[in-house]
Amino acid sequence: MPHAKKDLWLVSTIGFSVGWLVILPAESFGVHFTFALGVLSVLGFTAFSVAALLALSALDRFWPHFFEIGKFAAVGTLNSFIDLTIMNALILATGATAGLWFAVIKWGAFVIGCVNSYFWNKFWTFESRVPVTLKESWRFTLFTAAGAVLNAFVAYAIVAYVRPPASLSLHGWDNVAAVAAIFVNMVWNFLTYRRFVFPRLAGPVSARDLQPYE
Repeated sequence: MPHAKKDLWLVSTIGFSVGWLVILPAESFGVHFTFALGVLSVLGFTAFSVAALLALSALDRFWPHFFEIGKFAAVGTLNSFIDLTIMNALILATGATAGLWFAVIKWGAFVIGCVNSYFWNKFWTFESRVPVTLKESWRFTLFTAAGAVLNAFVAYAIVAYVRPPASLSLHGWDNVAAVAAIFVNMVWNFLTYRRFVFPRLAGPVSARDLQPYE
C-alpha cells in the first residue's frame, strides 16, 4: 500500500482530536453529548480518518495527488474544528453572534487554526525536508492572511445577508456560515500553499514514491 506507518499514526491522531473538538460546535445545533456519545465520536472519527487515508492511498496509483489531497483534507479538518471550537467558546464567553465582533472572533479563531496548519502542512502534507526559513514563513503568512480575510468575509456575508432557516438559531447559523467559509478557504489554501509556499514539493509527488519510515 502507498503509505507509511507514520502516516496512519498521524492521521489517527487527527481523527482522535477531531472526535473531541466536534463536541462544542455540535452543541450549537442542539446535539447534547453524553460521555458515551463523546467516546463514540472519538472512536468513529479515528476509524474514519484511517479508512479514508487508506482509500485515498489506494487511489493514488490512478492519480498521484490523491494521497497528498487526503493528508491536506485531514489537516484542514483538524484546523477547521480548532477554528470552530475556539469560535464557539468565544461566542459563549462574549455573546457576540453577529456584526463586527463576530467577524473579529471568526478571524481570530481562524488564525489560531492556521498556526497549527503551518507545521502539519509543511512537515506532513507537503513532506518538506528543509528547515523553517523566514522567507517561507512570510509566504505562508501572506497567503494565510489573505485566506483569513476571505474566510471572515464569507462567514460575515452569509450571516449578514442570507436569512437563516426558521428552525435554526442565530448561533447555529453562525456555524453554517463558518463551515461554508472553511470550504472556500481550504480550496484557496491548497492551491496557494502547493504553488507558492512549498513550491519544491509542488511537483508530481506520489505517496508510492515515499520510502516507508517508522
